[in-house]
Amino acid sequence: AFSLDAIEDRNYYIRFPTDWDTVEKSMERLDKTDDNVIVSIATAIQAMNILHLPDFVKWKVNRKFKKIYN
Repeated sequence: AFSLDAIEDRNYYIRFPTDWDTVEKSMERLDKTDDNVIVSIATAIQAMNILHLPDFVKWKVNRKFKKIYN
């Protein structure tokens, strides 16, 4: 599971010192792994991100990952 609580600057704040470009590149690599590798996103819902979960979901849907589930 890929532990991710928010996107961009909000994720940087929650999980300092996350580099968002690195996160996205890692997710792109994971999305291209073999079929025997299962990739999912684990999100800890908390006060720092609960109001921004719709943005998180929109980001995930718009990325059109082929195999990253949540």
